[in-house]
Amino acid sequence: MSSRTDFPPTETTAGDVTDDALQRRVRRAEQLLERAGRHEVASRVAGAAAHELRNHLTGLQGHARLLLEEKPLGDPDRDSLLRIHRASEAVSELVGRFRTVFGAADSGVGELELGEAIESTAPIIRTLAGEWVAVDLDYLESARVEMDAGECRQLLLGLSTHALDRMASGGMLHLSLERDREVADDGRVSRWAVLTVADTGERVSAAELAALLDPLGNDRDPTARFGLGLRTARGIVERAGGRISVRSEADGTRVRVDLPLVDRSGAAAKGDSTAAEASGPKHVLVVDDDDAVREVAVKILRRFGYRIDQANGGRPALDLLESMPAPPDLLLSDIVMPGMNGRQLAEEVQSRHPDLPVLFMSAYTEDEVILHGIRVAEVNFLPKPFTLDGLADAVRKVLAEADAARDGSRGPTGP
Repeated sequence: MSSRTDFPPTETTAGDVTDDALQRRVRRAEQLLERAGRHEVASRVAGAAAHELRNHLTGLQGHARLLLEEKPLGDPDRDSLLRIHRASEAVSELVGRFRTVFGAADSGVGELELGEAIESTAPIIRTLAGEWVAVDLDYLESARVEMDAGECRQLLLGLSTHALDRMASGGMLHLSLERDREVADDGRVSRWAVLTVADTGERVSAAELAALLDPLGNDRDPTARFGLGLRTARGIVERAGGRISVRSEADGTRVRVDLPLVDRSGAAAKGDSTAAEASGPKHVLVVDDDDAVREVAVKILRRFGYRIDQANGGRPALDLLESMPAPPDLLLSDIVMPGMNGRQLAEEVQSRHPDLPVLFMSAYTEDEVILHGIRVAEVNFLPKPFTLDGLADAVRKVLAEADAARDGSRGPTGP
């Protein structure tokens, strides 16, 4: 008989086996979908919480920094303010790390200072190390490389975690950054940033060393006595045009990463933050529905010599613009606001004043602001929380670009 239903229910056929396998796959798919749904809800809740934290941190860090600059050395309140500011920076870095692990990737490869990356990642490394591993950092102030900022953090944390995993009973983690040069047979000179992560953990055997960087190795090996992640590190390093090596001796294991330095010969030195103080009193309109963020942005920009007007939303900003005898030199606006968001405000303002530059700011991630009609790579964008110099430099840069564009559009003038 060709029909499966003609067989007694106690017997099994090939068709039954196939149907059972299909049903198991369907059940498994349903379980995965349910789990994915829970993860999606958790991700949305975490994203909303991270957004609120970044807004609060913007106000906390900004006000603390402003007060610090007003307190002279020796003031009894200065130490407490400094501790508040450092704690807020550590929380900010934790929020940023949360975004790096669970959120969107960075926008792509660009120049970055390895020393600054180490400094910003140091609080996370020390948190991972706990109280049983001492962390020693020794890095240059200037070692510029080209790589993705998110991958750079992943590299630093991956190498540090690899070392920490091998020092469960305590020890020392030493992370250093220096420069090196290499002369080829043809006389060409290569300059490298040398990142070294050394630990005082148990020596790794020759067989284990051979497998550490093997891209086909088994990261799930339950017998592995050392940290994981070096294969991922290898991929990051090689994408940045670098090389990685591992050496283990009686006093511990040392991972060395060589990354090509960006040639900055002849490049202009980075301007001091005081360059943000415009030669004239530039006029900035600050728009943000979060009072704490708006207030700290206003105080920072006034500190740098700008003339400020402010509004707590898109509609009030338009009303304020109507009452101004002349438009401002810059619109600094939050992106996500009730009623009229930053994109809609910018479109309305630039329909009246096409040459008015806009600098957007947001505590949302780049992927999240896309939902509000803005691609970060195509606009002037400042993520929250921002520092005093970060905000001032961003404003100065946008204003300078707008001035240059206006000068270029005028063309050469006659005698």
